[in-house]
Amino acid sequence: MWYIVYTRKLDMTFIEKRLKNRDTETFIPTQQVELTDESDGHKTIKTKYPLGRIIFIDTKKNIYKVIVENEDVLQGIFKDHATNKCAVVSDTTMQAFRIYMERDNGKVMILKAPYSHFKDHQKVRVLEGEFAGHEGRIVRIRRRRKLVLEVGNFAVAMLDFDPSKLELID
Repeated sequence: MWYIVYTRKLDMTFIEKRLKNRDTETFIPTQQVELTDESDGHKTIKTKYPLGRIIFIDTKKNIYKVIVENEDVLQGIFKDHATNKCAVVSDTTMQAFRIYMERDNGKVMILKAPYSHFKDHQKVRVLEGEFAGHEGRIVRIRRRRKLVLEVGNFAVAMLDFDPSKLELID
């Protein structure tokens, strides 16, 4: 079970090192963005954090104890707006999300609205790939249809998806 946690700092490398070997595993979603300097055309790669100061933690310990022990870098638990309880992500969903983020860098968009905001959109089931068996919604974003999945009540839009690998659900 993965918990969604707010951090106090945006120095994700420091946070990851700090939590390593403390009976925790962390996942910090990143996207690599290529930037071009207009004056000389020089290209650089910059790491972006699409969730800002939010990270995912899997721990055998009590999550509140982990936060207290690391209060200088961790701020608190992300709450599920629907239940007002800790937002959690199952191991299978997190595994699929991690694979997708690592393989298709930049082809995912974390939406500001929670997943529950899209409940009136067409419901589908993913038939193949990392998210096989997961249910999502088809949502029009910037004039294009996107597959939106729930990752801990975050709405995650997949920018490239094959409609033939989806099944409509009534």
